[in-house]
Amino acid sequence: MKCKYDVELNSWQDCVMFLHDLYMEGKLFHPDDDPSQIIDRDHKQLFTRVECRHLRLRMDEVFTYIDDPYGVCLDIMNEP
Repeated sequence: MKCKYDVELNSWQDCVMFLHDLYMEGKLFHPDDDPSQIIDRDHKQLFTRVECRHLRLRMDEVFTYIDDPYGVCLDIMNEP
């Protein structure tokens, strides 16, 4: 499923699914990082300016609903 950066997250489950979708697309980044600073293997910015604006809002929502988003990201990355 394509991650939708412009869709508001309204629950713990929404946030976990959002992070999971980012991971499945190979775009999961550290929750404290500014998405505008994330680059791909070709050293190009991974996200557009508009996507970055949406991603900042989504990460704020992640911190609102998840007590330990770092742990959730690690759990997602370590799923079998």
